[in-house]
Amino acid sequence: MQRLKGVVVPVGVAVVIILVVITVGGAVWNAQQETAESALPALATAPQAVVSTPPAKPSTSSSPTAKPTVATASASASMPPPPAPPAIQPVAPSAPTFVTVSAPGFTVNAEVDGVDYNDELAAPSCSESPDPECPQKAYWIQNQLGVAPGSEPSPDPLANDSTYFVGHSWTQDPRVFDRLSDYAMTHYDPTVVPMTSTDQGGNPLPDVETRVVPSLVGSVITVKTGTGTLTYVVSKVYIAPKTDVGRTDEYRRGRDHQAKFNTCGIDLLHQVDTDYAVIINADLTAAVPL
Repeated sequence: MQRLKGVVVPVGVAVVIILVVITVGGAVWNAQQETAESALPALATAPQAVVSTPPAKPSTSSSPTAKPTVATASASASMPPPPAPPAIQPVAPSAPTFVTVSAPGFTVNAEVDGVDYNDELAAPSCSESPDPECPQKAYWIQNQLGVAPGSEPSPDPLANDSTYFVGHSWTQDPRVFDRLSDYAMTHYDPTVVPMTSTDQGGNPLPDVETRVVPSLVGSVITVKTGTGTLTYVVSKVYIAPKTDVGRTDEYRRGRDHQAKFNTCGIDLLHQVDTDYAVIINADLTAAVPL
């Protein structure tokens, strides 16, 4: 799984990462990658051979970003509205310890560890981690980007009060967000949705081409912390080139107590690891203290 290198990010209290790094002119992915990457192959209606991608050794350079050739149109899954959650109560800021993502047809459960802000802004490489549970863990950036769940919003309109989570997805060996990533990469709407991008001085940069995944909207994410339980409802899911995620205004300017998730885009059927990232924005709807 590839990682983003960060260049510039607004400083916050504590954060949660899902695999990117924020840059002024664009994010650059970590040269240590766990597999070769390519664009998502065209999905034909007729049977076709599976595209196999042998495991690759860590490389010294990122693969070039390519546009996805074809994606299946989003088949809107019918999801009953979730029951009314408890009211949002004051929950003291605390590190997240467990996350559950309840989406159409699958559920992701994961322990959460923190990762210090670093130049790569990436989850630990599981091939190098002594933790045997690394492949199935999610991670949050615990300093310098965003805040811990439960933090009060800042009066500063430029402050970042979102929490950032990151986790691995990889076709060659099971990872925590495989099913989530595979669903997004096979159900996104191929219509290009431009996202604005500006540098640190507020000067406009070229728009980032993204594609949304409507059928994941409404999914429920529960985050447990040392002081309570917070419930989020997914408001947007989109895919974007990995090298561009960090420069989108929407991603790096976290507001309104959102939880933001970031993982690599994969296609399990064709065994393809793509040059795209899957990004989730989820809005806080309930909080219950212990």
